[in-house]
Amino acid sequence: MSARVGAGRADVPPTTWEIPVAAACVWLLSAALLLPAGRGAAAWTFSEGWVWPRGTDALLASIGGLITGHVAAGLESAQAATVPAAWQVYAAIGVGELLLIGASIVAVRLWWNTVGPGSVRGMATRAEAEAVLGVGQLRAARVLLRPDLYRITRGNAESEPVGDDRLRRLSSRYAESGRLDQVRDGSS
Repeated sequence: MSARVGAGRADVPPTTWEIPVAAACVWLLSAALLLPAGRGAAAWTFSEGWVWPRGTDALLASIGGLITGHVAAGLESAQAATVPAAWQVYAAIGVGELLLIGASIVAVRLWWNTVGPGSVRGMATRAEAEAVLGVGQLRAARVLLRPDLYRITRGNAESEPVGDDRLRRLSSRYAESGRLDQVRDGSS
């Protein structure tokens, strides 16, 4: 039996735990690296210039030292002499961590609304509908688009519910104008 042409493997998405674990690892790494970065920013702002530990071992010692309260941990003696006061170092670290938390909140909200559980797939936003139809067309077709919200009124008469026959006539008139096909095709 021969293999079918074009029959390949399906693209398998990652399982549910891989992407959140990777995002959490990146966030923790960023939070850890903000410790020596905050110290460097404090030294650059309040002292003689930027300081950064040289080498991986010094970087790890620096992170551990900053967590335990040693502001000069992991630095060479020349760099350690230029480190400002502890309150300045931890203030700069706090600002950096607050910026990381704010950026994380914005990123999670963006993810939630675009591809996460809060997204509405297949529905146009108000701005997209307005760009395709225009405000005048939306207002003219509001009875057709949302018959549950808008009812036909005639002059000073009372609002009356839209019946099925009236709704069919409106939709056929709207379809005859060609505007409905343009909306379905995505053209304006």
